[in-house]
This record gives sequence, C-alpha cells and structure tokens, in this order.
Amino acid sequence: WAQFDSEAYFQHYYGEPHPDDDLVIQLAAAALAKAEPLGAKLDIVDVGTGPNLIPFFSAFPRAAKLTAWEYAESNVAWLKADLKRDTLRPQWRHFWDVARKAHGVTLPDNPLPALKAMTDVRQGSIFDLPKAQWDAATMFFCAESITERYDEFEQACACFAQCVKPGGAL
Repeated sequence: WAQFDSEAYFQHYYGEPHPDDDLVIQLAAAALAKAEPLGAKLDIVDVGTGPNLIPFFSAFPRAAKLTAWEYAESNVAWLKADLKRDTLRPQWRHFWDVARKAHGVTLPDNPLPALKAMTDVRQGSIFDLPKAQWDAATMFFCAESITERYDEFEQACACFAQCVKPGGAL
C-alpha cells in the first residue's frame, strides 16, 4: 500500500461515470436515510475510503460528522488534498448530482465547504477500529480487497461491524 498511486486510481475508476457507481450511491443514500434515529444527524465512518468522495456524497445529508478511516498513506494525503479544494473536480460533479437526486432534499451545489468542516481523515487499519464509536458505518470494497484469506476477511468484517454503537447502521 505504500506505493499505491491514488491519483491514477481516481482517474481510472472515476474519470468516466459508470451506472454501477450511480447505483452504489443510490443504495447507500437509501440505506442511510433509514438509519435510526430517523431524522437525526449521525456520526458516520467510512472504512477503507481510498481516493473516493462517493461515501461522503452518499452520507452527506445525514452526517453531523464524517470520518474517513483509511490505511494507505497515499490515500490519506489524497483525501486531505481533495477536500481542501474550493470546487468539485469535474469527475465528481456527476456523482454529486446523482447523490443530490438520490437524497431527494435540497442540497448545496458545491458540498466541499461543508465536507471540509465535517470530515476527519484518519490513517488506520480496519483491524484497529475502535469499538462502538460511530452511529453508522459504510465500507465500499475494503474487506474483500485486502486479503484472499477468508479468516482475515471475516475478522475485517467483524471489526467493521463492531465499530458502530449498539443499534447503529451498517
């Protein structure tokens, strides 16, 4: 992970919108909309965020605070730099528009000022997540991409599930 090229990954996977990414946003937004307590702002963590703002777009209207829990130092630096921008990159515009439509509520044209204020980017392993810390947690592809060993996959999923408070949403 020390050699991971975050910008190349971003350009390759998010350079052109794909319908499966739109669906991921729609499903994540719908799931978070149903998270208890309904209508309340939530403290939300995304685990294994990578060079990706989609988890934040999906959680935006429900989030009081967002935490990116990311292992790769290059991804941590990339996330911090992208969140410092004043405007969305052109690649993110499409995904933010999908998220705005999926949420069905009025959201700002540019989410970056709010995301800057509410997001904490932390470097850490999925295996080191604190227990019962967040109201809700998302994870897009992390557990299955870190190992080919089923026992490690199960342990990663258990650590993920245990990071939410009792009654929290995954």
